[in-house]
Amino acid sequence: MYFEQGANNKLKDTDRVKVTKYRDETIEVKNVQHRNNSLTNIVKISKREYYNKKTGKICQYKIEDKKNISTLRNNMKKLKQILKNNFFGEKNEIFVTLTTQRVVSSINEMKKAFNSFFRKLKRKYNGLEYVYVLELQEKRNSWHIHTLIKDLKNKQLFIDIKEIEQMWNKGNCCVKRVGKQSNEICKNYNDINKNEIREKSIEGIIDYMTKTKTKEHIPVGVKPWGKSKGIIKPEVIKQTYSEFKENNLDCEKVQETTLLLRNTEKGAILNRIKTEKWKRTKSKGEINNGEEIHNIKRKYRIIRNKCKNNEKNFRKG
Repeated sequence: MYFEQGANNKLKDTDRVKVTKYRDETIEVKNVQHRNNSLTNIVKISKREYYNKKTGKICQYKIEDKKNISTLRNNMKKLKQILKNNFFGEKNEIFVTLTTQRVVSSINEMKKAFNSFFRKLKRKYNGLEYVYVLELQEKRNSWHIHTLIKDLKNKQLFIDIKEIEQMWNKGNCCVKRVGKQSNEICKNYNDINKNEIREKSIEGIIDYMTKTKTKEHIPVGVKPWGKSKGIIKPEVIKQTYSEFKENNLDCEKVQETTLLLRNTEKGAILNRIKTEKWKRTKSKGEINNGEEIHNIKRKYRIIRNKCKNNEKNFRKG
């Protein structure tokens, strides 16, 4: 299977969408259309076996490969949503990479080391919150950590790298500031008088932290990332496209993409994934009377159609 870009067809009002609301006033709207494919011939028997209607055979799932890939992808999707909801490329955020001198092959050992490090850090800087993710250095076969740290109490965060190295005390530390744009020149972390580090955008850092390639060796059932209590999850709602538009009249669509999942052998479309990005443009008090009237009429039509359907069902019964 492979993905390719598709044409941006309009969503219907009756289409079911998954709405994710972020704290920076952006909203992600996603619709997945499943096409008829070979999976229609599959009947699940148990966690290990399924029946193929076409061949008439009982087969076994490839449990380890399937579970590893799907669990990892779901973990990275959740992580990306949380990062996008809490980190915006502000001056009170830093990006830290922690490695060890000796080889650490145990995930639990690496997690304990990070928790100990952050407790020391928070004793001095008590407004800090974090999100971290584990990655494997394949050449050394050793785990290391990438983490975004944010100061909720101050508008700017600066911690001397020597202090971070002293608190970590297990190997190398790399500390970088976070920028909003990829071409933004940020000041060197240790010398505010120099302009040496060209920093990645926060979007680039989030993409880097949520890539799956370096996390494929994580065992099934082990969570590869963690967060502190002050990190907030985004609001996620499932509703129809018309309901979304009615409840967000103060927003406008700024971007849309369509991905097609195709079968490698036949090239047939398996899934069509439409994603729209909306941005809040005005407060609810600024919505004019014309929009309010249109909103009331639309809600009235929905209620009227529901009443008609209920009446038809009642007569049939």
